[in-house]
Amino acid sequence: MRRLGALNIGCGWLLALSCAMASAAGPATLERAVTVDVAAQSVPGALIQLSRQAEIQIIMPAHALDGASSPAVRGRMSMRSALEKILGAVPHQIRTAQENTVTIEVTDATAGERR
Repeated sequence: MRRLGALNIGCGWLLALSCAMASAAGPATLERAVTVDVAAQSVPGALIQLSRQAEIQIIMPAHALDGASSPAVRGRMSMRSALEKILGAVPHQIRTAQENTVTIEVTDATAGERR
């Protein structure tokens, strides 16, 4: 297993990497059950912790998360459920980019669309 962690603020993207030999691909990545034990902290910190535990890549714009905090998230749940709990009130869309890679797009809060 290979583990990497990177925070690339210069480009405005948070890239939390924890790569493994990969199991699920595409939408199955979001529905895969994972055991999560993420402490309450900033959303970027929680996403990095989740990416390491679930052995996936999470890509999202760091600038859009200034001041956002996440509650503690613990238990066995789908990857999508874990992401939803960490992101909380941050308006967003979650997409699978490729095998074991999830992209989170922060949406316009006034659009009222949250997925």
